[in-house]
Amino acid sequence: MAQLSSQLRRFMDDKTWLENRRIMEILHQIKTRARQCMDNPPPGDLMTMDETALSLMLPMERPMYQPPLQAAIAEISLEMGEEDADAELLFAQIVVDKGRLKQVLAKALQQQSQISLGELLRQEPLQHGLAELIIWLQLAGEQTRCVIDESRQEHVCWSVADGLGRQVQLPYVLFVR
Repeated sequence: MAQLSSQLRRFMDDKTWLENRRIMEILHQIKTRARQCMDNPPPGDLMTMDETALSLMLPMERPMYQPPLQAAIAEISLEMGEEDADAELLFAQIVVDKGRLKQVLAKALQQQSQISLGELLRQEPLQHGLAELIIWLQLAGEQTRCVIDESRQEHVCWSVADGLGRQVQLPYVLFVR
């Protein structure tokens, strides 16, 4: 048993010595290459940093809450005006289903690898006019794989409830799968 344990100890010592020797060789190679890079650095910038300092905003540096100023109402006698607008329009709200628009986009990107906003709106016309177009642009801003090209322009047309047509010119928006 003593001979077996001494042989095992010698074997482990030899293995440890060989591993340490290999580590020293690797470190020597790294030092040699580092010296070569110091003497003859590669051309161009190796690394750039956007900012060299941190911008910290500590909680106690923030200004304290100040309630908004109360509006001063002048003592003026109110006169009755004439009603010439439909008040029902003030209460009519349009709700655009953002989830449905995401599904339309996903379905279109399953069929094609990329699609522009104009092409997408020709396939799936605007139902709620400008409000829906703004949601489409918001989706484009949220997508990481969306290209917005300011140099190219795209025309988008739609019709509103009163039968009039509307059109807008906006940057070229390309959704990518």
